[in-house]
Amino acid sequence: MKILIVGMGSAGQRHARVTRNQFPNSQIDFFRGEHRMGLISPDLRSINNSQDPANYYALNEVLDVNHIKSLYDLIIIATPANSHYHYFNLLHTSAKKILIEKPLSNNLLQSEKIFSAILKKNIKVLVAYQHFYNPIFQMVRSNIAVMNKVNSISMKYLEPLCNMNTFRDMSDHHLNSSSGGGAILALSHEIDFLLSLLPERFGKLSTKQYTLNANSIVLDSCKIYSKPLRLLKPRINLELSFANGTQERSGLIASNRSRLEWDLVKKQILISKPGTERKISFNFNADDLIRYQLVDFIEDKISDNELMIRLNRARSIISMSSSGCS
Repeated sequence: MKILIVGMGSAGQRHARVTRNQFPNSQIDFFRGEHRMGLISPDLRSINNSQDPANYYALNEVLDVNHIKSLYDLIIIATPANSHYHYFNLLHTSAKKILIEKPLSNNLLQSEKIFSAILKKNIKVLVAYQHFYNPIFQMVRSNIAVMNKVNSISMKYLEPLCNMNTFRDMSDHHLNSSSGGGAILALSHEIDFLLSLLPERFGKLSTKQYTLNANSIVLDSCKIYSKPLRLLKPRINLELSFANGTQERSGLIASNRSRLEWDLVKKQILISKPGTERKISFNFNADDLIRYQLVDFIEDKISDNELMIRLNRARSIISMSSSGCS
C-alpha cells in the first residue's frame, strides 16, 4: 500500500503513527514543506526537536508535491484548513482515496469547489470527523434511537487554545488567526455529531460567533441554538469555545422519562431511566479513533452513500461558519 501524508504537525504525526502501526509494511511518503517540527509525543504534551518524525516513523520525504507521478492508495491532507483546497486541487488526480482532516475548508467557495470535483471525477473522499468511532458517542446514538420524545439536547466543548498543544506556544498557531476558522470550525466535531443525530434540523438553527478576547479578531467562541419556534423540539443549545477559561466537553439529552449525560474529558456516560441509573466509563485515546476510521476507509467499510452524507454535513458546517458573526 502507498500512502502520502501532507503535513507533519500534530495531526500529521498522529496519522503517521497510526498508519505505520496499522500497516507496517506500507510505503508512507510525506510532505511538510518548510514547516518542520520535531517528534511530538502522542499526548501532545512534549516535543523532541532532536528527533525527526520521518526517521522515527520510517517515512519517505517528498520535497516537491507539484509534480507527483505516483498513484497513491490514500492521500491524507493534515494541514491547516485554509490550505485544504490547495492540496486537494493539487493532488486529487494522484489518489484512489483522500482523507481530509476536519473541517473540509475554512472557505465556503472552496468547499463547493472540492464538492464539485468529487462529483465530477467520482473521487472517494472522507472528511475526518472521528467522533463516529468514539464509544461514548456510539452509545448516545444507540440510546437516543429508543428515547421517546426528546425534549432537549445541549453540548459544551470548551478547550482553551493553550491546552490543545501544550508542547508549543499556541500564540502563532493557525487557530489563533483570522484564517483559522474560529471555534465553529476548530471544535466542529460536536456540530457534525448533532447534524448526524438530527439532519432535518439544519436550516432551523441559529448561529452566533463571537470573541471573548476584546483585543482579538479571532472568533474564539460560538453558540448554535434552536430558533424560537415554540412547538419545535428538541430544543438545541451548543456552546463552543477555545478562549481562556475552563475545560469541558460534555452533553445532555433529555426526554420526559430518561436522560443521557456524558463527559468526554472523564470518558464517562450516565444513562438514567425510570427506576435505574447506570454510569459507564471508557478507555480509549485519539489514536484509537484515527485507527478505526482509517481501517474503515481503507477497507471500504464506509459506503459511497455514507461518504456523501458525511461530506454534505461538512459542507453544511462550512455554510454555518459563514454566518452568525458578531
